[in-house]
Amino acid sequence: MNGMNAFVGSLQYRFYPILALFMVFLVALLSRDFGPMKRAQQQAADGTQDLPYDTQTSTSDEKVVPRWWLGVFPILMLVGSTMTVLWITGYNGGGADAITNDMTIRQQVFEVINKADSSLSIFYGAILSAFFAIILTIVAGSCSARDAADAGLDGMARMFPAIVILVLAWSLSQVLQDLALGEVMKSRLQNMNFPIHWLSLTVFITAAIISFSTGSSWGTMGILCPATVVIAAGLIQQTPNLSTDQALVYFYAAVGSVLAGAVFGDHCSPISDTTVLSSIASGCRHEEHVWTQLPYALVTAIAAMGVSDVLCSIYNQPWYIGLGAGAIFLLLIVLIVGRKQKIIPQAPAPPPSGPYRASPPTVADLS
Repeated sequence: MNGMNAFVGSLQYRFYPILALFMVFLVALLSRDFGPMKRAQQQAADGTQDLPYDTQTSTSDEKVVPRWWLGVFPILMLVGSTMTVLWITGYNGGGADAITNDMTIRQQVFEVINKADSSLSIFYGAILSAFFAIILTIVAGSCSARDAADAGLDGMARMFPAIVILVLAWSLSQVLQDLALGEVMKSRLQNMNFPIHWLSLTVFITAAIISFSTGSSWGTMGILCPATVVIAAGLIQQTPNLSTDQALVYFYAAVGSVLAGAVFGDHCSPISDTTVLSSIASGCRHEEHVWTQLPYALVTAIAAMGVSDVLCSIYNQPWYIGLGAGAIFLLLIVLIVGRKQKIIPQAPAPPPSGPYRASPPTVADLS
């Protein structure tokens, strides 16, 4: 098994990210909220919410006309250029030699992507999309070249703390690999006769704690993935009477729990780059953004691990049964606990009292 196979095989066991997307659409469709978000939504409906600052960032006196394609086309350029460079580097990096005639199209694609340079692909995709966004805004007349360059530099400055955290996390990951953390933990867990069906839940909690503390999902994946693969393989070898299919379920669930737990902690962490940028982009106070979305992330995590993972890892149910049960759990929570904001009708203004009336005075009135 290579890294690409492990990545694809773990997709269906990443219950938290999938259920988090489902939770977003569920709350949007039903218009039901709970926790601090319910109070914030009610304040927004009443018009009593105190915004921290003006979200208008343009210094120009001219009215800015929003254009949807200024946001969509750079994203399409990012995805398209990244996938193109990914295919080119993979095909020229040994993927062409690994392809045989008896392979299916899916297997051929996996072989090429497995040989690709993902870091180089993301780098070129980001550079091309950034330049493309600048050119579009200048051609459309939305801002000048100077304003576009200043906005780009400001975005780089805001991302610098996240880059520092990533560098430190990758350094820690390399140190843990040199110290053979996976081998050490595998030996300790084997000596404890640690049950394999509790591994994915343990890994999810560990990844959530690390990503919450560092604010980086990528860094958490780099730290835990090498150790988790070694630990999962060791515990699977030690577990008796384990079929190949069930062993793959435990392995893929453990790998998926690393990636899912890293995303969960990144959602909740107040120092996460995505959390900071989300609050800035929406014009919301950072601490209010963290507290209002935290209950949703916690409820989704409970559904993912307490319902979906338990059904799959302990009761040996297929992944779609676990995912469906988690979705039903979230639906019930939103329907039972969630409430719609109350729209309070504004009372009509009372008629004027005294000799003055709402209608214009006539000549007889003046006389």
